[in-house]
Amino acid sequence: MQPLFPCCAGVKQSSDLDKFGYWGGISPDGKIAKGYKTKQVRKKDGVAGGTFTVVDADDAPQMYDDFYK
Repeated sequence: MQPLFPCCAGVKQSSDLDKFGYWGGISPDGKIAKGYKTKQVRKKDGVAGGTFTVVDADDAPQMYDDFYK
C-alpha cells in the first residue's frame, strides 16, 4: 500500500485473508472458488461445527500473489 500512497506509511494493509480462523471461509460458488483449487475444512466441534470452503494449500501462494498485486 505504501508504494502507491507514500502518505500512508503508518497504515497496515489487512484483509480477512489474514484471519483464517476469524471468518467463515469463501463462497463455494464465488469468483475465488471458481479460480482456484478449494477444499472443505471441518470446523472444530463446540465452536461452530460444520464445514467451510477454503483455497487449497496447492493454490494458496498463487491466490495471495494475485490478491496483493
